[in-house]
Amino acid sequence: MKKIRILTIICSCALLLCACTDPMTGSEEDGTDQKECGITESALAGQELTEEEMSAAKSTVDDSLMEVIDRSRIEDQSFEVVLNDWGKVTFVSCMPDFYDEDADPLTDASFYLVKDEKVLCRFPYVSEHNVRETGLCEGVSFVFFEDIDGDTKDEIVIGVSYVSGAGPQGMIPYTEIRIYEDDGNEFVYNEDVSDTINAKLTGEVTAEKVKTLLKD
Repeated sequence: MKKIRILTIICSCALLLCACTDPMTGSEEDGTDQKECGITESALAGQELTEEEMSAAKSTVDDSLMEVIDRSRIEDQSFEVVLNDWGKVTFVSCMPDFYDEDADPLTDASFYLVKDEKVLCRFPYVSEHNVRETGLCEGVSFVFFEDIDGDTKDEIVIGVSYVSGAGPQGMIPYTEIRIYEDDGNEFVYNEDVSDTINAKLTGEVTAEKVKTLLKD
């Protein structure tokens, strides 16, 4: 009976993860973003579980999310880093999950902190349900880790590539940056600074150009 109960809880939690916290194309059903780290704990919140059942359920939820991350990972924009108080972790950039036939074509890139095949954090989406109003995601141009505000903690600055328009003459490539600040137990999207830098970007956008603008 114990094995049956554990299996039932694992299946329920896996379904809960899919329904409430889609790891690539959405967040919670009400449209609010999950800003705190700890996706697995959020999926299991409210479940009355024994320690053994919780461990088994966490493992299944982690495995399901890691499967999606691994197949969507952008290898040359994913890095092992020693990041502030998080220690040695892997920062992972992911393209939209093209294996998801129901995914919106305007689904954006997503980003995670991973350690020992466990997801520590999913970075906040910058649009509702991680679906943009315009611009198709083409990839991630660059990622760098740098203390840009003098608080002794590295921020994470990401350049994401998009195209707008349609047809060979109408598709216009462009890059938007997003800046995430380490708030201790989560990362926060700094919309104001990101918007300010994006408004100044012209021509080819590189990490060096963004670093220069951040110092101005």
